[in-house]
Amino acid sequence: MSWNDRLYFYAQKRGGTYLGRMDGKSVLTDEVWTEHDGVMLLDHKGQPLLVKCWLNRMRYSEEQVVQAQLNCALERPYYFRVSPQSGLSKGLRGILPGKDKEYGYPEVLKGRSLKTDHKEFTKMVLRDLDLRNALMKNPSYGLCIEPNAPKCVGGGEHCITAWCRVDSGAGATDPTWDLNEVGDDWGSPEQQRQRLDSPAFAQQLDALVELAKAAHGAVLTWRMPAGGS
Repeated sequence: MSWNDRLYFYAQKRGGTYLGRMDGKSVLTDEVWTEHDGVMLLDHKGQPLLVKCWLNRMRYSEEQVVQAQLNCALERPYYFRVSPQSGLSKGLRGILPGKDKEYGYPEVLKGRSLKTDHKEFTKMVLRDLDLRNALMKNPSYGLCIEPNAPKCVGGGEHCITAWCRVDSGAGATDPTWDLNEVGDDWGSPEQQRQRLDSPAFAQQLDALVELAKAAHGAVLTWRMPAGGS
């Protein structure tokens, strides 16, 4: 998976700061880099927006997850997570009809699960048209908002994370992200450059970044009501 190299070209086009190394094998050792450790910083209204590829190691497998993250300050701790559903959860959802209508926008939550500790504030957040559009246009994307400071610190600082699974860990890379390896056998350096400067990759990452920005605007539009549910 050519994450680092594609992110390098993306950062050049979007005015971001790329931090990382080239994909592939070290020139000095036999080490082959597989962690896809490249990250990029963008500016959003004077705040840093971080893009990275996270390796999620599970008990029997692992998966690559692309994330776009930025911070926001809210009145009190708030938890929100909307995720594409697995086959099992979709089946359970069929047993509980109307669950996706509780928040007022069933078209947004169709095919997704939602968890939150503040139902009323979540309803307010979902009123935001930009956020709803970003979610509906990208059904494979998830969104998470949660405190980013240790519980012993408290406060209202939160991290917004828009995310998408791009590799199941079994070689099943999402083709819409165009993350296949690009090596010397892909032709001349110019042909490799054109292959790595991928419009498909840019389109997917643009959408993920826009989802994070939309969520940022949505949670800051409304004051959080006291209490929760």
